[in-house]
Amino acid sequence: MHGLRKKFVMTLSAAAVLVAVVGVYRAIHSPLFTVQVVEVTDQVSASQAAAVPADSSAQPWTPVDAQTITDLAAVPVGQSNLFDLDLARVEKRILSNEWVREVRLQKRFPQTLSITTVFKEPRAIIQLETGALSYVDQDGKVFGKVTLSGPKNLAFISSADSEDQGQLKSLLKLLSDWESSPVSKFARIESLSPDSGAESPGGATFKLMISYTLDSHLIHARVDLGRDVPFSQLTQVFDYLHSHRIAARQIFADAGKKIVVKTAHGS
Repeated sequence: MHGLRKKFVMTLSAAAVLVAVVGVYRAIHSPLFTVQVVEVTDQVSASQAAAVPADSSAQPWTPVDAQTITDLAAVPVGQSNLFDLDLARVEKRILSNEWVREVRLQKRFPQTLSITTVFKEPRAIIQLETGALSYVDQDGKVFGKVTLSGPKNLAFISSADSEDQGQLKSLLKLLSDWESSPVSKFARIESLSPDSGAESPGGATFKLMISYTLDSHLIHARVDLGRDVPFSQLTQVFDYLHSHRIAARQIFADAGKKIVVKTAHGS
């Protein structure tokens, strides 16, 4: 009698579990959780946001619009269940676009998939062996095609191997260091390249083409740099050139502490 009662209780418990499982399965796969909305937003970088004037109603430039991201995600709205949605596959499809650096996906119950895209930020432009112009991101990776609607005023990298990330990273570091130093208040880098034909006491050298404003005129000058860039001395040099209205033609800062300036004719 005791054994029969035990079997009955076990059977009843199994039936209850089965009913619960079936109930949960039906609830999960009910139309209540069918994807009806795919929401796309993007994370704008600081430089992209700064490119839009504060009093402007224009939106920051983005390389891939929301509709393209939605198409890449390829989520069957009205057909796919939010619980069954394979986020890894959705992420992989979106990352196939070379402008997308990162994807953040979130299921927002009961019926919404939220997609946030983080785009690569171009730091410079490089000319490929084919002659085409592409962007270089902060990681030294070459991607995309340069367009008129893209970012403006990017430095141009020349005479560099587009497949050598180490070389590109060293050039980008120089660019970043220049932009974060006091010398950037006086001059900006227009183009930069590795100097494969010379070695300075500090190591491999770089060649730059910089520009600075003098009496409303834009002055261009070539700058030769060693590996250890003397930013404080360069700042003093450009301050002197600016205050004395001197147009420089070439600046040599690749031979230790001494900086030599060749002036333009008539300056």
